[in-house]
Amino acid sequence: MAIDNMRMLKFETMIKKIDKALDIYCLYKSGTGNNLPLKLVFNYSKLNEFGKKIIKLTSFNLMSDYRIEKWGKKYSIIHEDNRVDASRDFINLLTAEESICGRDEALRFIFWALMILTVDDNDRDESLTLICDFIKMLDITDEEVSDLINVIKMIYKKTDIQLNSNSCKNIFGNLLYSV
Repeated sequence: MAIDNMRMLKFETMIKKIDKALDIYCLYKSGTGNNLPLKLVFNYSKLNEFGKKIIKLTSFNLMSDYRIEKWGKKYSIIHEDNRVDASRDFINLLTAEESICGRDEALRFIFWALMILTVDDNDRDESLTLICDFIKMLDITDEEVSDLINVIKMIYKKTDIQLNSNSCKNIFGNLLYSV
């Protein structure tokens, strides 16, 4: 039991450290934790404790906070009846012209979704399909997806990696030196 508690503590510390390293580029943070957009991909009640920790400890960031708050209030609870509308509004939020760091946040969103897949096998095929759908709708390139996967490999395997896309270099470059 003590080993499981220590393992969870180590995981929580790692997730907090990663989230902090990723926060340096956006000025507005939606609060401390509860990354609501991840619930568009994952059924929170079915996640294991590690997947739930990622959602609880990470945040959604954008410059125009009033739009985030409006989206968050409207979709404070994600369920099957509102998932499509919440996803559509989320895509619009990230791809709007006035969304200064929407592109960066789209990459962070996919990064955290992929991180959850590394720790939780529940509904893996459905979740991976949804992640791929979001990748397509957010116009994330194959090069960026490859970079995100390499960042995750670096986190778990502690190996050096080379990032190829400028967008991922800007967002995840700081992380490479802090994990």
